[in-house]
Amino acid sequence: MLLVLATSLTLESLRRNQSNIQQNFSSVQHLKPEKRKHIEVVREDAIQRERAGFRQGEDGQEEEEGKMELSAEDVEQLHHLQETLRMRLESKREEHQHRQNHNEEKDMYRNGNANKLAIRSIHDVVKMKQSAKLKVTLAQQEKEQAEKEQEKDDDTIQTTHSLQQQRQKEQISSTEAPTVVAAHPKLPMTIPPVLRTNLVSLPKKSNLPFHKEETNGEPTTSHVVVPFFWHVLKSGGTTVSEICSRCFNLVRASGGNSTTTNDKSDNQTESLEVITIDNGVKLVNVDMATTEGIQRAKKLNLIPSALADILITPYLYESSSLFNTYEQKGQLFALFRHPIQRAVSMFHYLQHATWEPTYSPNLKDMTIEDYAMSESVEEDWMVRTLTNKMKDMETGLTEQDLDLAKEILRTKCVVGLTDQMEQSVDRFVQVFGWKKDVNETEGGGGGGEGAVDAQQCKDELLQSGGVNKFHHPTEVEGSMAWELLKLKNVWDIQLYEYAVRLFEEQAILFQ
Repeated sequence: MLLVLATSLTLESLRRNQSNIQQNFSSVQHLKPEKRKHIEVVREDAIQRERAGFRQGEDGQEEEEGKMELSAEDVEQLHHLQETLRMRLESKREEHQHRQNHNEEKDMYRNGNANKLAIRSIHDVVKMKQSAKLKVTLAQQEKEQAEKEQEKDDDTIQTTHSLQQQRQKEQISSTEAPTVVAAHPKLPMTIPPVLRTNLVSLPKKSNLPFHKEETNGEPTTSHVVVPFFWHVLKSGGTTVSEICSRCFNLVRASGGNSTTTNDKSDNQTESLEVITIDNGVKLVNVDMATTEGIQRAKKLNLIPSALADILITPYLYESSSLFNTYEQKGQLFALFRHPIQRAVSMFHYLQHATWEPTYSPNLKDMTIEDYAMSESVEEDWMVRTLTNKMKDMETGLTEQDLDLAKEILRTKCVVGLTDQMEQSVDRFVQVFGWKKDVNETEGGGGGGEGAVDAQQCKDELLQSGGVNKFHHPTEVEGSMAWELLKLKNVWDIQLYEYAVRLFEEQAILFQ
């Protein structure tokens, strides 16, 4: 009975999977030929039985038992084949599902990247908007800060003017002299020894004479003071030199004149002497416009010889070393001009000044913009000279360098301005006590025949526009050339603005 039941179940399974067997029968092609033939016979028999309406009975049971006894192995083979087909179908189904899932993952990945790109684009737009908003905010803050600084500067100027007026009233009503107030550097600065020791400090009170120190309340001096003019080139220095020589008959130790720079017999002699050139100008046979000439002047003891009434040179530190004893000191004074105007004037002058050692043919065909971007242009010349950094152009300047330059001007230099030439020269005359009328032959005397009216001489030179004046185009503030030169004179511009304030502050010393 068990065998008949198994056979019935098998035939029922065969009926349900007849179509599957037919469709997938090709899968058994790999079996051995005899097995494959046997399975085909069994299959045909199963189909015939199904069509004939197989009836179960004792005869049929006996017949089936006999047949099943003969086909038990075949039934096992059919079960194995069915299981194999089922597993293969399942494997195909799983493979198809896996492939479908993989494609879906790829699509999701692509969509994910697209979403990421979209999100990134949104983030970029938001970031750009935030950056633009930040720039606007920073610009607004800078504007507000500039307005506050301007208000602060206005308050400072107003306070300074008020202090000046108050001190003027105190000077009239009281014997106590007011103290000079200037825009001090941010930090106390130590001036280099060669300048601190060899140059005279400015008086701190308006009733104290220049180049004198205060001892027990009385002005005293223990040294000879030599006027030391720091020549800031293209700032009116040549005019001051000529006024000193022609109008006040002073013997100059300077340079840049063809008679002193090209006359080898005078410059190579082992002794100092005073020579006279055109217009009665008297010079010591030294060249203070070169470091070699300054070394020669030091070797020949220019300052101790007392031959020079005034020292004129662009070399501050090298010339300060000439005052090597406590018996002689230099009183520093200088003319200052806006650095960009000075640079423009220097460019046009050097384009034509073939007689100058600094002349370069390359400048002749340059534009002012080309010059501003070339290596020939000066870079913060004043601050570098005052801090002794002209030889180290690779090193950038700092706020500390600017403060040191300010401190040197504040404590050691009588400040003049090119824009205030007449008033500046009057201050220089007052500082050194140069006489208003000087005898041409005796020098230093006053009156008599041949005497020169120094005031008239000075006025005529200033009214004529000065000496060594070269007419050239000017640059408007904000032009390309102006902005390019501004980049090369960032520190000098700040120093010039400070010098203008000092010029106003030092006015109290000349009342």
